[in-house]
Amino acid sequence: MINKLKKIILLVVLFIVAIFFSKTTPVNSQSPEKYVPDQIIVKFKATTDKNEQSKLHTEIGGVVQNEIGKSGALLVKIASGRVDEKIKAYKNNSQILYAEPNFIVKALEVPNDTYFGNQWYHNNTGQSGGAADADIDLVEAWQNNNLSFPNSVKIAILDTGIDQDHEDLAAKIDLNSNFSSSNTVDDRHGHGTHTAGIAAAITNNSKGIVGTGYANTIRLFNGKVLDDEGVGYYTSVADGIYWATDNGAKVISMSFGGEGNSFILKDAIDYAAGRGVVLVAAIGNNNNDSFIYPAAYNNVISVAATTNTDAKASFSGYGSWVKVAAPGENIFSTFPNHDFRLGRGRGRSSNSYGYGSGTSMSTPIVSGLAALIISRENATRQEVWDKIKSSSDPVFGNCGGVSCWQWGRVNVCNALGGACTYDLIRPTPSPIEEPVPTPILTPLPKPTPSPMKEPAPIPPPTKEPVPKPLPILPPNPEKIIIKKNSSLFIRDEQYISSNVLSVTENINQEEPGFIFSSY
Repeated sequence: MINKLKKIILLVVLFIVAIFFSKTTPVNSQSPEKYVPDQIIVKFKATTDKNEQSKLHTEIGGVVQNEIGKSGALLVKIASGRVDEKIKAYKNNSQILYAEPNFIVKALEVPNDTYFGNQWYHNNTGQSGGAADADIDLVEAWQNNNLSFPNSVKIAILDTGIDQDHEDLAAKIDLNSNFSSSNTVDDRHGHGTHTAGIAAAITNNSKGIVGTGYANTIRLFNGKVLDDEGVGYYTSVADGIYWATDNGAKVISMSFGGEGNSFILKDAIDYAAGRGVVLVAAIGNNNNDSFIYPAAYNNVISVAATTNTDAKASFSGYGSWVKVAAPGENIFSTFPNHDFRLGRGRGRSSNSYGYGSGTSMSTPIVSGLAALIISRENATRQEVWDKIKSSSDPVFGNCGGVSCWQWGRVNVCNALGGACTYDLIRPTPSPIEEPVPTPILTPLPKPTPSPMKEPAPIPPPTKEPVPKPLPILPPNPEKIIIKKNSSLFIRDEQYISSNVLSVTENINQEEPGFIFSSY
């Protein structure tokens, strides 16, 4: 009887101990794959003495690796797997402003094996099943406006790097820097080269493609913040933002995202925005309205993806927090001219071009447009925002009966000013090899953001810039120009005769910038 009673008492004690430890043992608030397991970010109050900082690091078991940009925050090495525990220990000290994980950002793949016309997003005539004029009117901007772009504008492509000797990109790269774990600034993944080409590939060079930022004054910074597997960290992204800003970039393009709402990332975003930089970021390929960072911050133009029928791309995120959309499905652009991760096992040759889909592809379209506006008008950050918003076409998608984003789908011609007309000619793409899947990417985690108050966007200036004209570029051959008017324009390509303004005969005139190479 006594032995039985002892056994019962022992079981009760073990049960109580089990309950106690189940309540007190730290539980990760974020799954481990979402942040670096042996690093945290710590920022002290400005008044904290260096000796006091060192003492606290020693007590907690943290080793300072480096300072992150100009944030004043520190990257701290800790024992692996103890992120929550160490963050709590730092936060318990009154001298700490914040301590947080070093979240991971990724370039995630969206396979694509269906081909439409080359660069339909510049000039969509309904080729390959698309809806006529479901595009960004880049050709209309070239042909029907007296445009000049006198101001040099740098777009910082923060990504997996840019192919250093690509025929359509190399001459536009002004600066390189590597913030990733890779040993090269070159692109061994493929994502960065693809987004760079969409933003600002060289134009009128009888090679390759046309970048959205087609003017020669639009230049590129290559900030490699993701490694050769397409993975990076908030610290490397923050370093890239500070670097780009301090070196004079006016636009920062970010085709990646993570789910953690972070002080270190937000501080870098606000630093750049406060110095007049236009920041553009992808919202993810998750087909839901979850916040993705850095796109979800107030000082960032968040970008969704549309198709060649002006519908929301099936993969694209959406939500009342999303600002604008741009084409993002089957986007033809540059790829590295050497071995790269996205090309392995997919039959790609070395001719350096191919298709990709994702909000990653939509983002550099908006970045290229922002750069053109700045170059043309010497526009401020707020003027760029206002121009993109007011000039976008009224395309809002349908997400449960409500708009999928705020501003519409971008329109280059409207943004640059002038009478925008629609070109009915159907271009014949250059021959392309047998289609193969093209994985392109934008991360799509489902975050639950921690509360953080956002600052109001920088107020707009009162001065309206005056455009500076230059001669127009030559028109397309055998072209029918039709007035672009949504009330008269019929999407099934049956046109009301009163819409026809003129017919231009210009046979054998080579269309500038539309010579495509196979890949």
